[in-house]
Amino acid sequence: MTGLFARDIRVHDEVNRRLATMPKRVIEHREIPAGTLEELRESYAELRGISAEVSDPALRAKLAALEDRLARLSKGAGSTHSAGATPSTGVQLSPRELDVLAHVALGGSNIEIGQTLGLTEATIKSYLKTATTKLGCSNRHAAVAAARKAGLLP
Repeated sequence: MTGLFARDIRVHDEVNRRLATMPKRVIEHREIPAGTLEELRESYAELRGISAEVSDPALRAKLAALEDRLARLSKGAGSTHSAGATPSTGVQLSPRELDVLAHVALGGSNIEIGQTLGLTEATIKSYLKTATTKLGCSNRHAAVAAARKAGLLP
């Protein structure tokens, strides 16, 4: 019995030692509640839709910066990306491909996404097919997951 107690103390001490050497941001990482994350994703998709309608380049750049902030918030601190490119995978998605994937992530059908973005169903299918191919996926749900993993979507 004493041997087990001594082993437990050694394990406890080792865990504390390892925690002390970890960067503080790793220790303080907290999950975003599911409801909050879903609201964040909906806001991101809505913002992308608004941004697509804006013709002023300065305002569009401000909206793009806000989109980036929302995407980083959903992944946690330290995640950065720009205009649909991710350095880890080299995948480059167009803004419209990201718009479509953002709406797919919310469960929209091709017809619903087309109505929201002012595009035809065929155009939505085309953007979705291109994005899916670029991400190396076989379906829309896998493409959303890959885009999230790559930091392209919240």
